[in-house]
Amino acid sequence: MDVTLVVNVAPEIVGAEELQQWITSDGREALAQTPIEAPHQGELRLTIGGALYDYEVTLTALRDDGPVGEAQRWECECSNGELLQRVRVEIPKVLGRLEVIPEPSPPEPAEQTLPPPVAVEAPRKSRGRKLNLGPAGTAGAILMGVGAVGIAAGIPLIVLKESPRSIPTDHLRFDYRVTPLRPGGIVAVCVGGGLLVTGAVLFALRERIGRQRESAMVLPSVGRNGRVGVSVSRRF
Repeated sequence: MDVTLVVNVAPEIVGAEELQQWITSDGREALAQTPIEAPHQGELRLTIGGALYDYEVTLTALRDDGPVGEAQRWECECSNGELLQRVRVEIPKVLGRLEVIPEPSPPEPAEQTLPPPVAVEAPRKSRGRKLNLGPAGTAGAILMGVGAVGIAAGIPLIVLKESPRSIPTDHLRFDYRVTPLRPGGIVAVCVGGGLLVTGAVLFALRERIGRQRESAMVLPSVGRNGRVGVSVSRRF
């Protein structure tokens, strides 16, 4: 507690010096015995005027040379002992005005809690399954293509059956000969069909043939009579 007690007694009062000493001693003792919790700061000024046994008392709380609240005044037609007792009672009442009230500190900004980071996985690129043809698959694809071309070429020959061809004999006359087309068309369709079937078999069995250690080979065969077949050779 940082509070000072100042006592002023009018000099015209009889025994003013001794009265000032008594009041100062009792007043400081009253301050020391007053229970306080908060800090106090300032000055208590006690002024005694009037005459002996007819006192005019003023008790003022001051801070920074300015009064804090209204001064406490009373008249006391009493003995010096009664005066000291009254001072002991009034000092704790006025002392409360000198309590230091701390200024409220500005509120601290609320700490913003950010949401936890969310791991975002990058979209995975879908990897399409790579078509592994292998030797058998490649051969099968080629045979199917050649077979399809043979079938496409043979069908028109079968439909046309024959083709007339003119042979000039002299300047004014032409002889016509007929060339049969159907047999060649049939051969082309049969060979193309065989190649197409063989290629399809190779293409379908490309993975199995590639995984097997003992390989099998499927080859088309064409006889002299135009018949198409498939030969299978296997290594043991």
